[in-house]
Amino acid sequence: MSTVELKEISKTFDSKGIPALRSISFALDKSERVSLIGPSGTGKTTLLRIIMGQVSADSGTVELNESKVGILEEISFDEESMLVSDYIQLNLNGDALENENRMREMIELFSLFYKEKRKISELSLGQKKRVAFAKALAPRPNILLMDEPFANLDDFLKRELREEVFDYLSKLEISSLFVTHDLSEALLFSTRCLFLDDGEIRQVGEPEELYNFPRDSHVARFFGPCNLFSLEYSDDLRVKFDWGEFQLQKQSPFIDKDATHVYLMVRPHEWVLGDKGLKVKIISKTFLGEFIEYICSGDLKNNVYVRVPSSTFLSVGDHIQLVPNTSLVRLIPV
Repeated sequence: MSTVELKEISKTFDSKGIPALRSISFALDKSERVSLIGPSGTGKTTLLRIIMGQVSADSGTVELNESKVGILEEISFDEESMLVSDYIQLNLNGDALENENRMREMIELFSLFYKEKRKISELSLGQKKRVAFAKALAPRPNILLMDEPFANLDDFLKRELREEVFDYLSKLEISSLFVTHDLSEALLFSTRCLFLDDGEIRQVGEPEELYNFPRDSHVARFFGPCNLFSLEYSDDLRVKFDWGEFQLQKQSPFIDKDATHVYLMVRPHEWVLGDKGLKVKIISKTFLGEFIEYICSGDLKNNVYVRVPSSTFLSVGDHIQLVPNTSLVRLIPV
């Protein structure tokens, strides 16, 4: 059974009547973790605020199906002067002892030992974020709504807190819906991604689906650099360029059977270095720890992105030849 269901949600803010959201419908199931992703200004936060009840939709309905909603909120300036213990108990409705016990459970869960009698203003940014999560989860919601929940934290704190929070949500089968611009966050912690663009759902599915089989080139580029080569569509998955001919194994399920043109999509790590294939020159390199990413130029209109293990030594100015790994690359719609 769905914990929350949206039916034909539409909203317009613009004086010219341009919709912020257009007939959005989807359901959030029990224990699901759904990330709202997409370019900035495409309606993600607006949609979340409608579910929170902070903004009214022009049309459509939000059905909570008797669900109890928790909202992760930023701590306001006025709330900074509150004691941690008092803030965590703001939304609790039990008696004094019940509220105290639940507050201490949250203190333990979020490693806020000996901080309960301190003012929030005296805490570090990471500790304040933990306090905000403690308050949101203290009333035992079965849905948690979050807008950029781990923003402004350094990488170490972000990784640590994300794992703690999502592990807790999974154990208690709490559904979550969160807006994020952090692709690693969406890919690592979502059971489904909902891609919004121009106020519409462009694609929804498991993270692997959106990354490997995007609905179109717009979705493909959102997930990082990719190489797109236009060609005529043939359903035998045989592709031919002036730099090589290849038999592919994969194509997007969104390709229409009557399509005339498609893209061959090659992610940067899906190239194979060799002595034949696409001839390019390395024009820049970026060290990424385990990998190095190169930007290359050639006879093509666009630059080519290549990612190889750091153990492979290449230099700016080198001429290399590339072929796609045919077991990995795929055709996608234009």
